[in-house]
Amino acid sequence: MISVLADAQLVLVAHPSVPARTPRELGDYARAQPGKATYASWGVGSLSHLSGAYLSKLTRGNATHVPYKGEAPMLQDLLGGQVQFGFASILTARPYIESGKLKALAVTGTQRSSALPAMPTFAELGMQDSAFKTVGWIGLVAPVGVPATIVAKLESEVRAILQTPDMQARMVGLGVRPVGSSPAEAQALYARDWPVLKTLVADSGARLD
Repeated sequence: MISVLADAQLVLVAHPSVPARTPRELGDYARAQPGKATYASWGVGSLSHLSGAYLSKLTRGNATHVPYKGEAPMLQDLLGGQVQFGFASILTARPYIESGKLKALAVTGTQRSSALPAMPTFAELGMQDSAFKTVGWIGLVAPVGVPATIVAKLESEVRAILQTPDMQARMVGLGVRPVGSSPAEAQALYARDWPVLKTLVADSGARLD
C-alpha cells in the first residue's frame, strides 16, 4: 500500500421519534421493546451493518438488522420511521440532521468531524471500543514488486496534492478527511484495522452470497 488518501467517519442517526440522545440511551430504548427495534444499513457486510450489529450487541439491545441496497433507500426508510436507527455517511446524512429530520447521536473515529463539529465521538461519550474508532478509508495501492523509487515518488506527489487548499476543500466537501500517509503508516493502519473488522464480521453473522 502506497498511501491512505482519505478516511470517512460514520454518524449514528435515529428517527426523531426515538427517545434517545446518546448511543447508550438508544440501547436502553431497544432493550425496553425486545424484538421491535430495528437498525438499517446500506448492505450486508458493510461498515454500516458491522457498526450497527456491534452497537446492538454491546448495549444488549437485540435490534433487528434491516439491510438495504444502497444508502439512499436506507435513509428514506429512516426518514419515514420504518426503521429506528442506523450508521450513515456524514455527507449524505448531514442535510437531514441539520433540518431536524434525523437525530444524530455520535460519530465514529478518534476525533470530531469537521462536517459535524458539534457532534461528539463515541470515545468522548465513554465508549472507547476499537469498533467505533475504526473508519472507512480510501487507499492507493500498487502491485507487489513496484520499485521503491516509484513508490516514494507516488507517495510524495499524492501527499503534495492532498495538502493543497483546493483538494482539502474538495475532500471535506465530499465528507471525507484528507490524510496522505506514508507507506509504513498505511500498512500500520491496515494491520490495526484488519483484526477489528474480522471480529466485527464474525460477530455480525455476515456471509458472502
